[in-house]
Amino acid sequence: MNESNERKVAYHVKVKGMDSFVFGVRYDVNRTDTPDAVLQDYIHENYGNREYEYQEIENYFN
Repeated sequence: MNESNERKVAYHVKVKGMDSFVFGVRYDVNRTDTPDAVLQDYIHENYGNREYEYQEIENYFN
């Protein structure tokens, strides 16, 4: 599939006591029952069990 046609979502993420960053992912790799599934996996792999909060950024990829 052409990358320009892929639907994507971006999150502004704040990891408690650490970093703040933007995380982008294609919709089709997230599970529909857990919209932030890929983000959860990334946080766990890179920051352990730290608390984090996120907010979806609209139109980030437009």
